[in-house]
Amino acid sequence: MFEHEACGFVDVAAVFETVGHRLCCPKCDERVEPDDEEFCCVGFLGHCAECDARFDVGWLVGSRGAGSVDTN
Repeated sequence: MFEHEACGFVDVAAVFETVGHRLCCPKCDERVEPDDEEFCCVGFLGHCAECDARFDVGWLVGSRGAGSVDTN
């Protein structure tokens, strides 16, 4: 989940529209950059592009390594 702090919009990264090779906030139409201080990750959420379902993901430290996603 990403937040554009300038306008308060929060959603998954895929919702932020791509204009050329730049991201654009769908709420205020302002361009945002991944390293911009007003564009930040506020949480992790799984999103199925096929059915549009959203779900929590677990972060593991174990045999698959730190940061592996477990969707079970």
